[in-house]
Amino acid sequence: MKPINRPPRLSMALLMALKFTFAMILISLVLLSISLYFMRQLSIQRLGSELKRIVTTASLKIDGEAHQKFRSNEDADNPAWREIRGYLSQVQQINGLEFDHLYTFHLPDQEHPGQIQFAVMLHPDPFVGAVYQIPERNQPIFQKALATGEPQKTGVYTDDHGSWLSAIAPIRDRQNHIVGLIEADYRVDGNNAAYLAALSAYILPLLGLFAIFIPLGMAVIWYLTHTVANPISTLAATALTDPEQEAAFFCGPSPWREVDQLAKALVKMRHRIQTQIAQLRSFNEALEVKVKQRTRELEQAQHELKLQTQRELAYQKTHDSLTGLANRHLFAERLAAGQMRALQNDHQLAVLVLDIDRFKHLNDNLGIAQGDTILREVGTRLEGALKRTDTVARIDGDEFAVLLSKLHSVQEAARTAERLIQAVGQPQTVGDLDIHVSLSVGIALFPDDAQVPDELTACAEKALSATKTGGGGGFTFFSKQLVPASARLLALENELRKALNTDQVCLHYQPQIDIHSGEIIGAESLMRWIHPEMGFISPGEFIPLAEETGLMVQIGKWSIRSVLRTVQDWHRRGLTPIVVAVNLSARQFAQDDLVAFMAESLAEVALGDFRIELEITESIAMGDVETTVRKLADLRAMGLMVALDDFGTGYSSLSYLKRFHLDKLKIDKSFVDHVAEEPEDSAIAKAVIEMGHALGLKVIAEGVETQTQLDYLKTLGCDEIQGYYFSKPLPEAEIVDKWLARVNSEIG
Repeated sequence: MKPINRPPRLSMALLMALKFTFAMILISLVLLSISLYFMRQLSIQRLGSELKRIVTTASLKIDGEAHQKFRSNEDADNPAWREIRGYLSQVQQINGLEFDHLYTFHLPDQEHPGQIQFAVMLHPDPFVGAVYQIPERNQPIFQKALATGEPQKTGVYTDDHGSWLSAIAPIRDRQNHIVGLIEADYRVDGNNAAYLAALSAYILPLLGLFAIFIPLGMAVIWYLTHTVANPISTLAATALTDPEQEAAFFCGPSPWREVDQLAKALVKMRHRIQTQIAQLRSFNEALEVKVKQRTRELEQAQHELKLQTQRELAYQKTHDSLTGLANRHLFAERLAAGQMRALQNDHQLAVLVLDIDRFKHLNDNLGIAQGDTILREVGTRLEGALKRTDTVARIDGDEFAVLLSKLHSVQEAARTAERLIQAVGQPQTVGDLDIHVSLSVGIALFPDDAQVPDELTACAEKALSATKTGGGGGFTFFSKQLVPASARLLALENELRKALNTDQVCLHYQPQIDIHSGEIIGAESLMRWIHPEMGFISPGEFIPLAEETGLMVQIGKWSIRSVLRTVQDWHRRGLTPIVVAVNLSARQFAQDDLVAFMAESLAEVALGDFRIELEITESIAMGDVETTVRKLADLRAMGLMVALDDFGTGYSSLSYLKRFHLDKLKIDKSFVDHVAEEPEDSAIAKAVIEMGHALGLKVIAEGVETQTQLDYLKTLGCDEIQGYYFSKPLPEAEIVDKWLARVNSEIG
C-alpha cells in the first residue's frame, strides 16, 4: 500500500477561514447597518411614546378653566399662570426636556386654522402675543388631536434648528371640553441627551454583541476548517490516489451525513421544544390572566352580594314587604325624630292612623291576592297625596299611619285627612271589578294630646275607633273625652252579647207617607236597645260596634225574623197592607247564606199582600258590584223589594243603578235638612228625583222635619217622605194603634 500524500493542513483551512471570515465581516457590517437603522427608528418611537406620556400626564394636571383665561404671556403676574408655568418646569426637569420646548397653546380660530397662540411658555424671555405658525406637515396632527381628544405625535421633521420630534395633547376643562393644547419637543440628533440615551439603550448591546460575536465566529470557523476541511482534503486525496483507501476510509458511517442528520434532528427537536414551551408559556399566561380576572370578578360579585344583602336586610327591617312603605319600626323612629325637631323649633306635628273600612269583607270576597292588590294601591295613593316631608307607613294589616312632620295649623291636619280619604276613595280596578274603598281616620296632635311617641299613636288609634264607631268614612280628632268612651265601648260589647238573650233589643217602626195622599204606605223597622242599667243606648253607638265585632250578623237575622213575625201578625189581623223596610248591614249583606236565609225565613210566614223591602247603602252595593247584582236578582225573585238608602253620599256609578233593578231611592237626610234654603241641596234632591223617575223608581226623602221641607219636596215631585214631622219611630203596638188605624184623620 502506498502512503497517502496528505495536502498541507493549513493551506486549505486557512483559505476557508479567510473566506468565511470575510463573508462574516461583510454580513456583519450589512446587519449592523440594518440594525443601526432600525435602532434609530425604535429610539424615535421610544422618544415619541415618552413625549405622548409626558404631554398626556401634564395635560391632566393643568386647570383647563384657568388656562382658558390666559392670553399669551400677558398674565405672567397671574398666580394661576405662574402655577401652571411652575408645573411645566417640574415636568421639564423630571423628563429632561430642553428648557424652551414645553409650552401650551390656545385653540386655533376658524379664520387662521394654521396659527395658534401661545398661552404658557417655558422660554426664558416670554413675549406677549406670540403666535405659532403650525408647519403644514404637522397641521393634520394638530387637527387629529382636536378631533379625537387623544394625544398625537409627529414624525421626525427638520427645520433651521435641527431635527425634531413633537407630541401634542388636548387640555380639558371640568366639563371635559377641549380648551387648549400642550406640546413637547425632543431633538433627534446628537445634541439631545434623551435621544442619545434612547439610541444607546439599543445600540450599545448590539455593538457589544457584534464585538463578541466576530472573534468568536472567527474562532469557530478556524476550528471547523481544521476539523472539517482536513477530513475533506484527506478524503479527496484518498479518492484520487487509492480507491481502496477510499473504501477503507468509508468503512464506518460518513461523518458529514451523520452530522447533518444529527443537526437536522436537533434543530427539529429544538424547534419543537421551543414551540411547545412558547405554547405552554402562552397558555399559562392566558390562564393566569383568566384566573386573576375571574378571581377579581368573584371577589367583586361577593362584595356586591354582601352589600346588596346588607341593603336588603336594612330595607326589610324598616319597610313593609307588601307595599314598600315604611313599617311600624321606621315610623316610630321618624316620629321620635320629628318630636325632637318639633320641640326644638316650637311647632306642632300630627299622627294620623287610617283604616280601610270593611276590608275583611273585601278580602273574604275577593281573595287574599286581590286584597293585597288593594293594599298596595291604597299605599301608593296615600304616598302620592302627601308632601315629601311627610311619612306614610303600613303598621298592621289594613291599618296605615301618617306623620305630618311640620304642622302649621289644626285645619291643615283636617285638610290632609280629607285629601287622603278622597284619594283612596277614587274607584280602583281589581280584576274585572271597580272597587270603591273608604277610609276611617283618627288624628292626634303633638304636643297637645301626648308627648311620648307611643302615647301619641295610641291617641290617634282611639280617635280612629271613634270614627269607626260613628260609621267610618271620615276622620276624628283625639280628645280626652274619648278615653272613657273607649272603656264604655268595651263594656257595651260585653253587654251587647247578652242583649238578644235578655230581650233588651227591640224594633220600632217609623211611618213612610205618600206625599200627595198623606196616607201611610210603609214603615221602616229600626232597632232600639234599652239596657236595664245604662238606659237607652243610641243606634249610632251600638250598631257600628256590632258591625265591627261581627255581632251584626246575629242581630240582623233576629231583626229580619222579628219583622216577618210582626208583618204576619198584621196580616192575620186584617190591617191595611203596607211595605215594611228592613236595613241590611254590610256584614249581613256579605254573608254567603243571605239568599238561603231569606228564602227559609219567608217560607215560614204568610204575609198576604204585605211587602218586605230590603234597604242597602251605596257603599254596600258598590263593594262588589257583580256579587251585588247577583244577590239582588235572587232576592227580588222571592218577591222582595230593594231600596238604595242614603243615596247621594256614596260612590255609586249611575251606570250600575239600572243593573241593580232597584225599587226605590232614598234621599239622604243631609240633603233634606236645607233643601229649601241651599241651592246645592235643592239641585241634588231635584236631580235624584228626576233620575229615579226616569229609571222607573219611587223616590222617598228621609229626615223631613218641617212643613217647609214637605212643601218644597212636593214641588220637586218627590213620591214619599218619612221623618219627625209626622212621627218618630214607634213601638209596634203604638204604630198600629196611633197610625195605621187612624192615618187619614191624623194626616188630614
